[in-house]
Amino acid sequence: MKPAALKAQIQHSPAFVLDVDQVLDNLQPLQALRQATGCKVLYSIKALPLLSLLSALESQLDGLAVSSLFEARLAREVLHSAASLHLTTPGLRAEEFTEVAALCSHISFNSLSQYQTLSALANGYSQGVRVNPKLSFADDARYDPCRRYSKLGVDIALLEAQWPQGIEGLHFHTVFNQRSLEPLRQTVAALQPLLCRAELKWLNLGGGYQYHRLAELGALIDLIHGLKEGFVDEVYLEPGKAVVGNAGYLLTTVLDRFRRDDK
Repeated sequence: MKPAALKAQIQHSPAFVLDVDQVLDNLQPLQALRQATGCKVLYSIKALPLLSLLSALESQLDGLAVSSLFEARLAREVLHSAASLHLTTPGLRAEEFTEVAALCSHISFNSLSQYQTLSALANGYSQGVRVNPKLSFADDARYDPCRRYSKLGVDIALLEAQWPQGIEGLHFHTVFNQRSLEPLRQTVAALQPLLCRAELKWLNLGGGYQYHRLAELGALIDLIHGLKEGFVDEVYLEPGKAVVGNAGYLLTTVLDRFRRDDK
């Protein structure tokens, strides 16, 4: 629906309007990937944590991805008990971890020290680790998870030298607003020695890809098939902006206008 048509339905402004029809359109390529490969799709709720949106998406997804205790609580309000809830964050607190672990099905530790400090405090969830492949693809360093001095993920060289016991999954995120699969190909190639060595149950490819704008959906299907046939049981995609980025509008009304100093 176009912004003008949306505005005609709004009686009062300002108003933030979410076009749910557009969100569902954005999900179509992800649904095609699910059907073709058996991969799992999670929505990263930090992109837009609206309860009404999460309720609308719940039946379209395999679960949600969160980055805090508060997001995990919100997610569990709408998820059915069998749905996946993945969490990764640099900011896990020891006093919150028991509740976090009870809410989440999968936790990817952000550092080896985080894993060593917290992993024994609770059980019942699948343990993973976030890896930093040390590959930068974002033009703007503010959005580059792998930039120098990044606090996100364990250095791949450190993981190769010191693989933690009990880890069942691997999570990575290397791109922002990406329309090409080349970064994903390069990342998977860099991780292959680690994937060959570790016996993993799942791999989370993170977010940052604009799935509704990818011209290489067939190539992505082949890549996911290769990962599932050679290395892991489950592959997860974790889109955020790709689901909602083009579906929100701030509708406003001009209340007054006048000329001042020739403007």
